[in-house]
Amino acid sequence: MLACHNCGKTGHLRKMCRSKGKQVAATEEMEASGIIIAATRNVERQPFIWVKVSIGNNERKSAKIQVVPDTGAQVCVAGPGLLAALNIIKTSLVNRGNLKDVANVSLKPIGSFTCCIQHGSRTTTQEIYILETATRCYVSLQACKDLGLVHADFPYQSPVVAPTTADVGNATSESADYLLARPDTVPLTPLEENVPQLEAWLLRYFSGSKFNTDGSPLPVMEGKPHSIHLLPDAKPYACHTPASVPRHWEAEVKKQLDEDIRKGILEPVPVGEATEWRQVDFVGFHVGWDAFKPTEEKLAAIRNFDMPAEASLTDIRSWHGPTVVVTDWSKVGIGFVVLQQHCSCHLKEALFCCKSGWRLALCGSRHLTSAEAGYAPVEGEALAVAWCLRKARLFLLGCPNLIVITDHRPLVKLLGDRELKDIANPRLFGLKEKTLHYRFQIKYLPGKRNSAADFLSRYPALCAPPDATDEEDANDMEGAMAAATVAALNCDDCIVLDSTTVVQAAAEDPEYQLLVAKVTAGDWHPHRAQELVCLRHFYGVRDRLAVSQWLVTYTYGQGSVRLVIPIALRKHVAENLHAGHQGLDGMLRRARQTVYWPGMEGDLQHHRDVCAVCNAYSLSQAAEPLTLTPPPKYPFQHTVADLFQLDGQMYLAYADRLTGWLEIAHFPSGATSSKLLSVMRQYFQRWGAPESISTDGGTNLTSEEMSNFLERWGVERRVSSAYFPQSNGRAEAAVKSAKRLLHANTGGGGSLRTDKVSVALLQYLNTPLRGVKKSPAQLAMGRQLRDGVPAHQQHYKVDSHWRGALRAQERESVR
Repeated sequence: MLACHNCGKTGHLRKMCRSKGKQVAATEEMEASGIIIAATRNVERQPFIWVKVSIGNNERKSAKIQVVPDTGAQVCVAGPGLLAALNIIKTSLVNRGNLKDVANVSLKPIGSFTCCIQHGSRTTTQEIYILETATRCYVSLQACKDLGLVHADFPYQSPVVAPTTADVGNATSESADYLLARPDTVPLTPLEENVPQLEAWLLRYFSGSKFNTDGSPLPVMEGKPHSIHLLPDAKPYACHTPASVPRHWEAEVKKQLDEDIRKGILEPVPVGEATEWRQVDFVGFHVGWDAFKPTEEKLAAIRNFDMPAEASLTDIRSWHGPTVVVTDWSKVGIGFVVLQQHCSCHLKEALFCCKSGWRLALCGSRHLTSAEAGYAPVEGEALAVAWCLRKARLFLLGCPNLIVITDHRPLVKLLGDRELKDIANPRLFGLKEKTLHYRFQIKYLPGKRNSAADFLSRYPALCAPPDATDEEDANDMEGAMAAATVAALNCDDCIVLDSTTVVQAAAEDPEYQLLVAKVTAGDWHPHRAQELVCLRHFYGVRDRLAVSQWLVTYTYGQGSVRLVIPIALRKHVAENLHAGHQGLDGMLRRARQTVYWPGMEGDLQHHRDVCAVCNAYSLSQAAEPLTLTPPPKYPFQHTVADLFQLDGQMYLAYADRLTGWLEIAHFPSGATSSKLLSVMRQYFQRWGAPESISTDGGTNLTSEEMSNFLERWGVERRVSSAYFPQSNGRAEAAVKSAKRLLHANTGGGGSLRTDKVSVALLQYLNTPLRGVKKSPAQLAMGRQLRDGVPAHQQHYKVDSHWRGALRAQERESVR
């Protein structure tokens, strides 16, 4: 009689049982999508382990839970509590149908989901079914195997090796030892000095693993000795992939090999002794000990090649017939194939008219350079076409029926009938220009049908030798780089052009030597046309020329002595004059003090016109009239200071109102009050504390620390409005001069520690002020400073008023 599976009583079934709260231990057998599972419940002291269950990489959907390893279950089962632990809503579960128990009673699961279960260092991905009646999570047999809870052969015992019939006495029924798993971590750092400790640890770790034949004995051959006979021409077979031996088995393997040598099975080869196997055939070549040569098979194929009995017009016509070029570009490389037509089909169906109608004539590929790897797709595809046409130029140049096929549709218009004037991209312009030597039609081919060129572009040749054009391009590039290097060295390595440099350049200039000889002799012809062409430019100023220390000088009236610059140094001198970006007027005022050459004004005008900085910061409108203040009576009596920003960096401009002397300070990390006080203290030490200083209403310049500092030094502060620059015009002028000096001259991070900044600042200090005819250096120090513009020695002499004071100081020091 059937019994109720709910209460265990007879006379009714579980469906009609009234004992709702009374249950007994039972084994449920369920079927899910054809898979039979078994889950045990209500077993006393169920063994459980802690595992981590997660969905994807979302930390919010992961939890550590207790699970029961159930080797009788084929799927994992859990209750609704797991959904709450993983923040999963019921509507997101997948409906997997019904489950049935052993009595064929349907169990309706809520649904299922897939998750990752981790135990220790092992993980497995399983599908978990959710049942309302389940109180714990049960993991299936497969999950137990994946997590290493049971061995892979479970539920079977360990493999048993049957005793051999050859030697029954030596047979054993002991099962073979299971190998220990490879350790995931080692207790010591893998360094050279830890090798002995790691070796000892590995031997201890695998001490339970044995290398012997006790568990699987080898049969012993009995009877008469056997012999193995080899043919006279037998060749030994070389095993190029040696079998790897675990470290803890090395001693046993060596022992076994020595035993085979003792028995005569193996013959040892001493280390360093050459064997007779010293030659091998590899990829069509016979590689020997001393050299390599083509194999005999390849040479025989060339010797026995049948030459055509008569010329074939079909073969000749293929060189002049329709030719198709298929190209492709990828992030790895570019590739192409050149195909020639050998069928009579129409060209509209090129490549797909018949299987054997188009034959391969040439193919190639190469890797991309680091710059080409960053090309846009349209640029890369155009590069593939241009490179293919150049690489296969012997096949394609002059071909009347040439078709280029690409899988990038925009190239059809770009390399088709589009004119160069309509291409704005300079890179595409250059690639289009390289294809103008060829006459071709370009067609589009879907990428899924462009298999050959696509394969070559994705797996390009590793080391393709450069052809002649590549070498020419490389030589041109090397020449350009060398010229740029020489130009940079000529500009940067010679910052200050003194008289020695000018004398050396003059000695190497034949035209300059003719000028020196003509000025020294003074035998100028009566008419300008009678002079040499190279000397006619100086004919109009011949009366103002003289020779001093092998250099020609130019003097006009009571003006200063100016050096005539050789042709080789004129560009360098013009660049130094333009270093401060002071405009044409400032450059001419500085140049007319020290140097001269015919056409100097035009050369300086050219440097001014092509300078982007001068064009951007030149004065386009007249400035508003400045608010007049009492003029100072001596240098650095009244100074101005102003903070300004340039290219995201903060600078301070400090200038003297009388001489125009300018100092610039850089604050890489911001202009704080403490940094400003440090810079001001240096200026006061160098030039003396002024009676007054003019600043704007900036926060840092009007702070309490700055006020106390100026009060201690006895300096009166004159504050102007930050939005009314006319009230502090001298400071604004200093800021404008500083910005022109720093543009395109600063180093990394706006640093002032560069030669360009120094040269530009020296040019500003040596340039005469407008309307004064004296430079800030002359007004502040009584002489010009030695800079990048060559000058006569008299420019470096101290002014007569200063000279008298210096002589008095010298006489005083002698006493």
